[in-house]
Amino acid sequence: MCGFAVAVIGGLAVENAGTIVLARALPSMLICYLAGTLIGLVAQACVREHTENYRKKTPVREEEMHALERHLREVVRAERG
Repeated sequence: MCGFAVAVIGGLAVENAGTIVLARALPSMLICYLAGTLIGLVAQACVREHTENYRKKTPVREEEMHALERHLREVVRAERG
């Protein structure tokens, strides 16, 4: 949406016709959407890889995991009322 907004504001600032402004703003929005999607996928893959590496380096013992799950259930119950 930022690409669309910048294209619209820029086009209107130089007094272009509305059809020209929209004809330039819509492709800008599409390109920014695709770029954002690609960046998001790369970031997601980086976080997933980092998380997997961290879990391999620092495993959690079973009893710790069960205690944590119990604690989280209690927190959720307390938040729900």
